[in-house]
Amino acid sequence: MSAAADGPGTIPSREELLLASRPAADALREVRLSVPSIHCGGCLATIERTLGHLDGVAEARANLTTRSVVVRWPDGAAPPLAGTSAPGRCQDRSRRRCPRYPGR
Repeated sequence: MSAAADGPGTIPSREELLLASRPAADALREVRLSVPSIHCGGCLATIERTLGHLDGVAEARANLTTRSVVVRWPDGAAPPLAGTSAPGRCQDRSRRRCPRYPGR
């Protein structure tokens, strides 16, 4: 199941994240979020690093092919993404083909 937000850069609400989540291995819950703006490995790394540093996130794995990210957190805890904003610009400055590259 995938959760969709209201618009670009919008994280779904806590209730939406819980409804879209499912049980995962090792007493975790997971949700797959659509991230259509992933364009390169730099975008992927930025998303994983940003989400991985949030309190309560056990794992964040982005996928360039499906343009999505799977976020896992301890079962029974509130979704750690609610109330946050989406990661910013791509940090891979060597990839000038990336539309999110600020110097393009």
